[in-house]
Amino acid sequence: MYGTYRDYSVPFVRMNSIQVRTSELNPNSSDIYYERETGTYLVYQNNIWADADPNRIKEVLDTKAYIDMPNQAFLTFLNPRDIYFGIRIKL
Repeated sequence: MYGTYRDYSVPFVRMNSIQVRTSELNPNSSDIYYERETGTYLVYQNNIWADADPNRIKEVLDTKAYIDMPNQAFLTFLNPRDIYFGIRIKL
């Protein structure tokens, strides 16, 4: 949704969407995976897939920790515009 953002005090949590868990060839143990085929959130720990803790998922979704914000806070709400000043002389 446009205008949704993560507070800078909330650490970023990477969430990946995958079709099926067998399609992920190199899973990261710190990521959360959403398996579209089953509609479940998964984690990869100790070389096995497991269901993610529902409380952690709720916290990540509620705090919007999955949103990757720009590294420079001053760029977050910057709306770039071009402003030109000039003088036109007509004779």
